[in-house]
Amino acid sequence: MAEPDWKAALQETVNAWMPGGEVIRLGAFEALLPHIEAAYQRGLQAGRSQAGYATRRKPRKETE
Repeated sequence: MAEPDWKAALQETVNAWMPGGEVIRLGAFEALLPHIEAAYQRGLQAGRSQAGYATRRKPRKETE
């Protein structure tokens, strides 16, 4: 999911589930955002580090 899309989805979720006024919902969104942005960046980096690698490991040969 592109960054603007997940930010909009997060804002919609906070608005739907957070009681109170707009200021409280905005504060909740702003409190969550740094944590989710960091997780998003870690996911991007992990995806880049796996680029070009096989997704499945070859089965091990049984040794006797």
